[in-house]
Amino acid sequence: MRILWILIGLLPAVAAAGGLRDALERAWERDTEARALEAREAELQARDSAAWSLLPAPPAVAVTHRTDQWNNDLGRREWEADIDLPLWLPGQQRARLGQAGAERGEWQAALAERRLALAGELRRLVWAVALADSQARLARQRLVTAQALERDVGRRVQAGDLAHADLLLARNETLTAQSAVLGHAAALAQALERYRAFTGDSAPPPDRDEPAPAATAPDTHPRLEAARTAIAAAQAKARVVRESPRAPPELQLVTGSERDAFGESYRQRIGIRLRLPFATEARNRPLLTEAETALTRAQAAYRQTQVAVEAEIRQARQALQAALEQSRLAEQQRNLAAEHLRLKQKAFDLGELDLSSLMRVRTLLWEAEAAWAQQTMLAGAARGTLNQALGVLP
Repeated sequence: MRILWILIGLLPAVAAAGGLRDALERAWERDTEARALEAREAELQARDSAAWSLLPAPPAVAVTHRTDQWNNDLGRREWEADIDLPLWLPGQQRARLGQAGAERGEWQAALAERRLALAGELRRLVWAVALADSQARLARQRLVTAQALERDVGRRVQAGDLAHADLLLARNETLTAQSAVLGHAAALAQALERYRAFTGDSAPPPDRDEPAPAATAPDTHPRLEAARTAIAAAQAKARVVRESPRAPPELQLVTGSERDAFGESYRQRIGIRLRLPFATEARNRPLLTEAETALTRAQAAYRQTQVAVEAEIRQARQALQAALEQSRLAEQQRNLAAEHLRLKQKAFDLGELDLSSLMRVRTLLWEAEAAWAQQTMLAGAARGTLNQALGVLP
């Protein structure tokens, strides 16, 4: 028995400082996908800077030297340097800036969507710990009452009021309660370990209950917002493709010096050359088709997400109503079982009821207590599930 209580005492108290919001922040700090999303900010800043650049692509320098020394060697020499400056097409830079803004919006929506996903996992783990803790506490209470009953039966056996078989029955109830305590303690330890791996905390916060869910879904659901920004990003990419029907034109600044023979002075020259690539169907059609396909896919994904979110909200509301009703019924059953046990215990104390009958009534009470505790936890979890479906963070 002493070893049993030592093992139970090794479990941490199921309460931690802070609330669900603080726990979510700690889970966010430990999440590898969140770290990867945050790392994209530097990439987006670079894209934004590139869109604001004076040139759509890096400039280039070309140097050319011509000589006749390898054939007739009359002294002909020529040097030429070109600076190639790519130019924005009309409307292209504006489209690139729009794409950079749309991608930043998509990134921010992805962060919010990931935070909501972590909130859902946090809610699941918190209520799993709460249910395991409730069952473990109930098992310990059952053990305490079983031990008290065993002591009472032992005294009455010694006094000759009960048979030795009744003591064996009471002892069996104590052993059953001890086994249940160990089983529920192990389940609680596993639930706590999963929560610790997720948040780094030893136990969930004590204030796990959430406010009543809103009557309607908020205007900006993180999942819907992520789908909407994906459409905006696809539209922005399509605009860039349409505003870039050809490769960037190039303005070339040319300077050089040359002479025709030995003894002549070098002649200097400066010139400007404009290079304008043509727009062809072979180049543009695949790019435009790819952009339009991505847009169609994003629009279909949004419609699918919208339907899924609406269905999840309806299901979560129905589940919450059912859980609240089941919790109310379970509480009534527990109260009836408690009253029934009180009457049977009185009859047993007066010698009007045998121990086996009393044990059956006690078992019914413990089953009712366990059902009520479970339904109470499920009702709290259902409230969190509805908030999750509505896109509300803790």
